[in-house]
Amino acid sequence: MPGFIPFLVFAMLWLAFGRSGDVRMALIRAAAAVAVCVVIASEALSGLHALALFPILAVWAVAAIAAAGFAIRAWKPVAPAQRPACPFAGALLAAIACIAFVTLFIDLIAPPNNWDSMTYHLGRVSHWIQNRSLAHYPTSNDRQLYQPPWAEMTILHLKLLAGGDRLVSLVQWAAMVGSAIVVSRIARRLGASVRGQIAAAVFCATLPMGILQSTSTQNDYVTAFWLVCLAALLLEPGSSPVMIGACLGLALLTKGTAWLFAAPLGVWILARFIGEKRLRQLAIVALVVLVLNAGHWARNYGRYGDPLGPGQLHQANLFSYNNETHGPRTILSNLMRNAAIHLSTPWESVNRKTENAVRMAHRAIGADPDDPATTFLRDRFRILKLSTNEDQAGNPLHFILILAGLAWLVKTRPRGGRAAVAAVAICGALIFCFYLKWQPWHSRLQLPLFVLWSPLAGLMLGETRFRRLAAGAMIVIIAASTWWLGWNHFRPLFGKPNIFASPPGELVFIAQPDWRGQYEAVTNVIRERGIARVGLVLGGDTWEYPVWTMLGEPEAGQVRIEHMLEDNGRDRNLIPRREPFDAQALVVLNLMDRNVDKIAGPGWTAAWKGKDLSVYVK
Repeated sequence: MPGFIPFLVFAMLWLAFGRSGDVRMALIRAAAAVAVCVVIASEALSGLHALALFPILAVWAVAAIAAAGFAIRAWKPVAPAQRPACPFAGALLAAIACIAFVTLFIDLIAPPNNWDSMTYHLGRVSHWIQNRSLAHYPTSNDRQLYQPPWAEMTILHLKLLAGGDRLVSLVQWAAMVGSAIVVSRIARRLGASVRGQIAAAVFCATLPMGILQSTSTQNDYVTAFWLVCLAALLLEPGSSPVMIGACLGLALLTKGTAWLFAAPLGVWILARFIGEKRLRQLAIVALVVLVLNAGHWARNYGRYGDPLGPGQLHQANLFSYNNETHGPRTILSNLMRNAAIHLSTPWESVNRKTENAVRMAHRAIGADPDDPATTFLRDRFRILKLSTNEDQAGNPLHFILILAGLAWLVKTRPRGGRAAVAAVAICGALIFCFYLKWQPWHSRLQLPLFVLWSPLAGLMLGETRFRRLAAGAMIVIIAASTWWLGWNHFRPLFGKPNIFASPPGELVFIAQPDWRGQYEAVTNVIRERGIARVGLVLGGDTWEYPVWTMLGEPEAGQVRIEHMLEDNGRDRNLIPRREPFDAQALVVLNLMDRNVDKIAGPGWTAAWKGKDLSVYVK
């Protein structure tokens, strides 16, 4: 199946780079090589207006031949892996393998149905395929444009090669498996025993938010993977500046929050290269970062006048993510509220007591937990019930282990690499709280922090004096992980509905079942009338991707879909698109149906109207 060619290329490169015997560092090199190939191919083919199946297939065919030749040339017998020193260690590895297998199975069976994926992650991929280019296009959802695109670039390749979206969740799954391997390597570099290295991987692989995201098309785990790869390289003497720049550049090209978590890693890079008087190598790091991000930054600059996107232009808007006030009180308030997300329980009474305690602490420091200047969408601080929803699930048991780890660090006074990794994780959390407004869905954005902490958790759990306590803790988090594995809110193995008994159409709308009939009715009208040009009159957070899947894959070219509204990138006012598009039908969010004539011209009549969506024709 062509969709697996990129994974085959990665496997061959991993085999070739692993000839040195350090297979975990070889994984980083192989992953970075494949990722850079994705960027170069995407940007080059986009410039030629050739982002399509056959050019992409040709790229990966050449890459596969080159990787095979490299692997054959570098091949030599590899010593068999050492068996775990004790049955318990073997059981832990088996548990990790089981988590990887189950999440892989879910990825291959369940269709993508995450909210953000329906609104912009996969919608932007469909537009790119339709346009055969990464160029910005008219849209009412500007997140499809300015958000860093590496994960979606990879999804684009897999979607074209596989002829559909059944492999697209493997990007996050691969990041989870890769992260578990890399954190064990970091733990080894920090002096952990084999048991401690396995414990680091267990901590990483059992993260509830990580398990849930590994079966979705979000990008937080991909961000986490590149960040831990960067940390591993910085701990390794003589690491290539090209590799360091590649991992940093790929992290920044994956998600905006990577800037916050990478800031302390950037300081580490500067301290290392300046301290060693390797300024030329530092320049190479910066150049690689710039080259990888140049295309996306240039597109953003052309539209917004800022390489990172709208940025501060949205600062005074309700949708601003950035804190409007800063200082120690803001940081302390956000620290408490973000920590409280991971103290959620299945019991509402317990959650209310925790919430009240946080509110009392706010009163003690003279802060307002509902302050709109530090709260997204002017929301109210609250602790949501512990759930298996990937948009809000906390990591309560792992958070408790992190608190224990902080106490352990204070007592042991770490130095060298241990101090550096701890500083990266702690400073990343502080910068996160300094910069971003609190929201009840922050747990998903904090996933990289938990993954970065995994090596330190492994160190603590691997200490001989904690042997029995650590064994108990790992058994508990492994056992607890089965809940998130089996009863994933969006892609459940058990219960009703579930991925075995429910048709894909039902699973896509599992979060909003009443929308399924509306999308089916809208697209049926379009298909029955043989309409080939469809305009979208949607809001900035409306599910767009189901329209694409129900009307046919964009690479088939049967229907052209364009937004009739644009977000102008400054005050988020939706305006009619600047370029004419002769639509034959309009899919309209009912909140906007009064403006149809103003947006698309006169002469439109409703062919079908539902509770939330309508379709208009001429």
